[in-house]
Amino acid sequence: MMKKTLFTIASICVKVLQYLFIFCAILTAFGTVAFISQKNLVLSYVKELSLNTPYFLFITVGFMGVIVLICYGMSAKYFASILKNMASENYFIQENSRFSLIITLLTLLIILVQLISTFVFQWFDIPKTSALFNFSHVNYFYNIVIVLIASAAYFIFKSGKATKDDAESII
Repeated sequence: MMKKTLFTIASICVKVLQYLFIFCAILTAFGTVAFISQKNLVLSYVKELSLNTPYFLFITVGFMGVIVLICYGMSAKYFASILKNMASENYFIQENSRFSLIITLLTLLIILVQLISTFVFQWFDIPKTSALFNFSHVNYFYNIVIVLIASAAYFIFKSGKATKDDAESII
């Protein structure tokens, strides 16, 4: 009973995070569209502030931010589904292994976007854009740890499913 309650509460918390990520992605997309629609105004501010940043880079940063936030939101969605399955005591099912693999791929996409962003920002000599593009070693480390954990979960769920199917076929 305690285990089910814990998984259910964790699932709800992750769902809240999912909606926050999606909300932030929508706001970021809205801001990016505003930058596109107000190009002349943005360029006048850039000139007024004496920034040497090309206009397309503002749009690129917006799109990269949307991609990262959507990936985090989708990862939270799949993680909440795994927790929901575990609350129902459905540990070794195909769905859990598939969701773990999707989380792994989404996190790899986030790392790829971070690497591309790092390259672009260094190329244009832009020291800091936003907290979303935090390029510290700690940030990469956390994402790599998430990839390792999600990959391990994929293999655990997959082999657990095979073992469960094998045990059921013997009986």
